[in-house]
Amino acid sequence: MPDLWSCMSGVSFVAHAVVKLLRFDVFTAAVRDYRVLTHPRRIFCFSLCVVTAEFALGCALALRWEPFATIASVVLVLFFSFVTIFALLNGRARNMRTCGCIPWRKDSFVGWHVVCRNAAIITLLISLANRPLHIGLLWTSIMFACLSAGVYIVERRLSYVRQVRDRRHSFKPRQKPVAGSADGLARATITGSVETPV
Repeated sequence: MPDLWSCMSGVSFVAHAVVKLLRFDVFTAAVRDYRVLTHPRRIFCFSLCVVTAEFALGCALALRWEPFATIASVVLVLFFSFVTIFALLNGRARNMRTCGCIPWRKDSFVGWHVVCRNAAIITLLISLANRPLHIGLLWTSIMFACLSAGVYIVERRLSYVRQVRDRRHSFKPRQKPVAGSADGLARATITGSVETPV
């Protein structure tokens, strides 16, 4: 059973790498949003390196090249997590897009649920690398996955409330022109009547 889950993890890495490659413009735009790199050529090279590394590590996990596959995969996911935490703490993540590896999620965004999801992936990889299977780490991975789902729901709700509040603040009701003002005199000239203040 651990070999099956390891193979599925590897296939997942490979699938995400292929989707990133097919939607490479979306992925490079997401990398640019993190503002770690600014030069277009560096962003392109870094994005290509990430896709290549993810594809290679997926193959290594599927073929059970241990312990290299697990260690390298954990390091890669940890790197993603640290960059995401840095962006969240600096307030850059509000308008950031995700990597685009799940194409049917059009409204996906970067939030703390991504960090919890990465923690679930890390603990799952470590638990699968152990012989025999480490049940405690496996349950920890499930806990992080549930936490990620809960945090995602809360963040979606808070984002919706923030959008409604911003729309209310941006809406300015049309004020009635005061008699004697320039707008009031212009309207009186057109209608032929002058309002006299009481």
